[in-house]
Amino acid sequence: MARKVGRYKVSEKTKRTVDGIVFDSMLEANHYAWLKKNFKGELHLQPEFLLQPKFRNVDGKVIQPIKYKADFLLGPPRLDIEDPLDEVNVVIDSKGHLTEVFRIKSKMFQFRYDNKLWTAKNYKELEAAVRHYEKLIQ
Repeated sequence: MARKVGRYKVSEKTKRTVDGIVFDSMLEANHYAWLKKNFKGELHLQPEFLLQPKFRNVDGKVIQPIKYKADFLLGPPRLDIEDPLDEVNVVIDSKGHLTEVFRIKSKMFQFRYDNKLWTAKNYKELEAAVRHYEKLIQ
């Protein structure tokens, strides 16, 4: 039986591994390597955010929460998924292609956390997010 090919190509695991960490994409791995070399502040990987809490609908059925996992968080760490962001936090997601699900979660993130979600598809956009962070901490 022929293997079903997905819409997006994912690189080999070894190519997406930096410092023993396997990233979801080559772009994310490259961005991590760049941040590690060029960013001097606190860098956190895979921060998770609660976009909508779990609830019961009118039929009593439990509706699971909607969560979002970003690629990078610049600045002070958050202790819990429901913690608000600090005013100097910058959240970055490395995206080569903006999917419809990501666009929706991005809007929910910005509404709930009152913070911009930076998307970086290249080093120029990644540098812009870092420069924004540096302005915030001055």
